[in-house]
Amino acid sequence: MKNKITVEARVYLHHKEGYRIPIYVRVNPLLNRNGDIIGAIEIFYHDSYVKSLEEKINNLERLAMVDELTNLVNRRYIKFDINSKIQQTKRHNRLYGIIYIDLDNFKKINDRFGHHIGDKVLKMIANTLQNNLRASDTVGRLGGDEFIAIVEIDSRETLEKIANKLSILIENSFLIVNNTKITIKASIGAYIIKPYDTVSSALKKADQLMYVSKNHKKKKVTIENNFNTSQSLDKNSDTL
Repeated sequence: MKNKITVEARVYLHHKEGYRIPIYVRVNPLLNRNGDIIGAIEIFYHDSYVKSLEEKINNLERLAMVDELTNLVNRRYIKFDINSKIQQTKRHNRLYGIIYIDLDNFKKINDRFGHHIGDKVLKMIANTLQNNLRASDTVGRLGGDEFIAIVEIDSRETLEKIANKLSILIENSFLIVNNTKITIKASIGAYIIKPYDTVSSALKKADQLMYVSKNHKKKKVTIENNFNTSQSLDKNSDTL
């Protein structure tokens, strides 16, 4: 009232049952025609109102980063995370691998059983991936029947072990629909992020490695060759 301005504050009011409750209060000065203060109007908001707004904002942010069907992170978050991993590779010489997973003959499942069963297969694979990697790893869906895992590693061999494990787990996941067992295999490419990579180049190289597997009848996992951990800054190590 003294400064003729609106004031907002968070206060803790005493409830009649003894406990304190958080309240937001907004005080507006009440002026007469001459501009003189003749009083004030206080408006109280329960803190839950503010919290609900914060939750709505957080949910909207989450929806922008999460795939609605599988509840994995989406392409937008995957790109953000790869960029973060490139920066960490540059600054701290850490090793990260991208495991690019494409389901084989997924269209046949949709055509034979319908898209609702296809969606169940995608959810099944998403859960298989999410439950068999570390909490610190990133598992996402690029779109369609393509998935990505971004993992911290200490060597090429570690990346190969993880990729092969995921391949086996995917192949041994199944659904039973009308007494029919539905299984699916995946073609996988695994690429080690380099400090000179861009998000696009890293994804492209992982995708290319995946297609090597896709075009090879027996080989389901393809890892880049000739990568020396001690020479991670050497561009010549980046060969397929």
